[in-house]
Amino acid sequence: MILALSGFFIVATIMLCTNPNKAYEKTKHFSSPNEIIEIINHKQLGALNKDGEFVTTSDFKECLSKRKRVTYSNFNYYKIDGEILPEKNTKDSKKVILDDYKNRISRLEGYTVPGKLETLILTGKGHPTDNLYMENKEVGNIKLEDIDVNIVFIDEGEGWVIDYFWISTNGGEDVLYNQ
Repeated sequence: MILALSGFFIVATIMLCTNPNKAYEKTKHFSSPNEIIEIINHKQLGALNKDGEFVTTSDFKECLSKRKRVTYSNFNYYKIDGEILPEKNTKDSKKVILDDYKNRISRLEGYTVPGKLETLILTGKGHPTDNLYMENKEVGNIKLEDIDVNIVFIDEGEGWVIDYFWISTNGGEDVLYNQ
């Protein structure tokens, strides 16, 4: 009996220590949110894995906070063509994003609002993950979505990252993802 329990403990420990779902370890450190916006606008953010499931690319994982890398990012666009429009990035709109972020963060046990943070709204065209399946089958008409990506950037001490985003369509009326 003791031998069986010892064996179970060893197997359980090995499984926990070699968990393939552990957090992605960052290698890049961004000195400003603008560097992250460049990644979002110029790199593929998601792809299909060998099982045909949507996964976040390493380029996009580099942009995410440790909290976002550990949890499912729920970012269902593989590419975004966006810009920062001054008329959407008003003091009031940024305050709404920041208040929503602080409200959600306050519900997480042991997580405090970081000291250095910035907010912005990225407006543009989103390439939904459904299009990946169509592109792989070479279907001609790819449907893009008009989106706003409301983002909170934080400085984790080793550079800027995205800690929160919400994506909306229809001028903010339809919230698609709130993370």
